[in-house]
Amino acid sequence: MLDQIKSLMQVKDHIEEIKRAAVQNRDSIISLSQELTEFKEKFAEIQEAQQELLDTLKEGMKALDESKEDLKKEVYDFKVLKSDLQKQILQKFEEEIRGSLIKEFDKLKDDAAAYNELKDRISRIAADSLEASQQIGKFIQIGKSIQAKDFEMEKFAKQLLEMDKEKLGLMRKIDALERLVSKMRRN
Repeated sequence: MLDQIKSLMQVKDHIEEIKRAAVQNRDSIISLSQELTEFKEKFAEIQEAQQELLDTLKEGMKALDESKEDLKKEVYDFKVLKSDLQKQILQKFEEEIRGSLIKEFDKLKDDAAAYNELKDRISRIAADSLEASQQIGKFIQIGKSIQAKDFEMEKFAKQLLEMDKEKLGLMRKIDALERLVSKMRRN
């Protein structure tokens, strides 16, 4: 019977230990339950923050897609504008070049006409000068044949010589003008 009492005591001790363990487990469960509740609250806050971040990211992505589309449209418009602008610049350049060429061609025609007219004049002056030179040569021969006593004829001969020199000077100037005109034609 003692054994039974002892056994009952041991059982009682075991029950006490189990009670203590149960109390400890209960306290632990309560503590875990509180921590779990706090964890759930924090997790809910984190979920809410993540959802807000996700919504913000979605809105940002939508805005980014819209901006991307706008940029594509702007780039396309810019390319079209660039192409049109290049065509307009090229057309304007061609018109101005054409106008300049026409003006220069007209000037060249005028210069050619002036050159031909000048050439004709020079040819006439050269013929006149040659004839005058021949006449002067005749006068000189006549002057040589005239005796020294005819002083006035000598003066006239000197004047003729001066005129001949003047004509030679004019012929040189004509040659210079011809060279200048031909140089202008080449340019």
